[in-house]
Amino acid sequence: MNTQLATYLPLAPLALLVLGALLALLLVPSVRHGDPDRTMAWHAGMVNLSALVLSVTLWVRPVIGMEPVGATGAFRATYMGGALVVDSLSLLLVALASAGALLVLPGLMAAADRGSFAHGELHALLLFAVAGSGVVASAGDVFTGFLGLEIVALSVYGLVGLDRSRPGAHEAVLKYLLLGAFASAILLLGMAFLFGATGSLSLGRLQAAAVHLPPARHGLVMLGLAAMVAGLAFKVAAAPFHMWSADVYEGAVTPLTGFMATVVKVTAFVFGLRLLVAGLAGVGTDWQPLLAALAAASMVVGNLMAMNQRKPKRMMAFSSVVHTGYMLVGLAAAAGSTGTDAVQALVVYLVAYLLTNLAAFGCLDVLERNGGLDGAMQRNPGLATAFVVALLSLVGFPMTAGFLGKYMVFSVAFGAGLGWLGVLAILSSMVSLAYYMPLLFRVLSGALPSPAAPPSLATGERVALAVSSGLVLVLGAGILAVAGWMVPGAHWVAQWALQSGAVLLP
Repeated sequence: MNTQLATYLPLAPLALLVLGALLALLLVPSVRHGDPDRTMAWHAGMVNLSALVLSVTLWVRPVIGMEPVGATGAFRATYMGGALVVDSLSLLLVALASAGALLVLPGLMAAADRGSFAHGELHALLLFAVAGSGVVASAGDVFTGFLGLEIVALSVYGLVGLDRSRPGAHEAVLKYLLLGAFASAILLLGMAFLFGATGSLSLGRLQAAAVHLPPARHGLVMLGLAAMVAGLAFKVAAAPFHMWSADVYEGAVTPLTGFMATVVKVTAFVFGLRLLVAGLAGVGTDWQPLLAALAAASMVVGNLMAMNQRKPKRMMAFSSVVHTGYMLVGLAAAAGSTGTDAVQALVVYLVAYLLTNLAAFGCLDVLERNGGLDGAMQRNPGLATAFVVALLSLVGFPMTAGFLGKYMVFSVAFGAGLGWLGVLAILSSMVSLAYYMPLLFRVLSGALPSPAAPPSLATGERVALAVSSGLVLVLGAGILAVAGWMVPGAHWVAQWALQSGAVLLP
């Protein structure tokens, strides 16, 4: 292979996702409305699976063009004058986004069969959402990251409103579209302020400019920083920018809700890591209090709202606001002297959160359509067990992936001098038992509905059940994670997270 051509190999996962999404557009006209043709499903599945395998392969065995960064085994390859960057963090997000799409695909296919909406548009939009995540992952400047976020947002707008027969879908997509457009405008305003103060949107140049910023331009940077944090707070559903989440999550089909609550949120947090840690670390003392305030508000408001919900899906929506607060704790801690540890902890939490919530929403989808939560353990022990494990992981029960993520994030908060925020996070996690435990009791010992016979599952539902049950094993790996953490480098998630922090921090 030509050496010059080989230097572009690190871009293979991103290129595959973009080309796969474009090819899906050509295939859409061949799929009739309501036709359960599986051609598009196979295409979407193979593209995401290939991107996942390529990302993991490149991380395990870097190729030509990937230059080492530090002594952790991290690497980086830059393209287009630094606009695109391939490193450990970008490969991780591509792998997570592709895995998330693969896990929600069976549920979305089943929803399309029930709602009789077009399979073609469904898979094309899903591929574009994952491709947008790949663009955000590889963003070397603020504008590239913004472009990726908008690709994700526009794709999800279409996915939310795809099932026109669903009650609340029109309201959900209208709220999401209008508020999303407003948040995008705020992000653009922040970018304009940053460019006016520093003369560049490149993350590397922003970092250099922030260190040697003239006092006259400091206020302009603060305006840009505040605007961009506000825009990102909407994307991740942080309080007080969270009120859209419950209505949109309820209006969308449940598998899509799981995708929004995990892949979309994790994508926005990776963009926040790029912007704040890699680009504006020089003014970390300015944005740390802002993020800490958002984290505290998200935990308090999210818990209060979740406790007042009677519908499991709305409760999970406000629960995700609380988990956004936990993630913001890790991001705020990255501004201190424990920056490397904080980024590592946040990345581990993002992985645990994504797996846990995909399992929770997947199980919730199947259970609510087949007899409800009450007495689920008696009707379908395997699915109910998977749901119980997911809920325990959300609580942070020991020996689960959620426990590992919370332990690491809360620990770095104390190490970064944010002890009050760490204490609040621990109390918040305890308070969350008030709305997670009733769900557990309903699943384990709730009264069986009439009739109590096990439901007959369609093919798509059986696939969703198999995927949810398989996630029990993935979440059970939290036990191995805790054991592996005692031996540095023994757990691959910890090593990948460590490398992700190394490529962000100077």
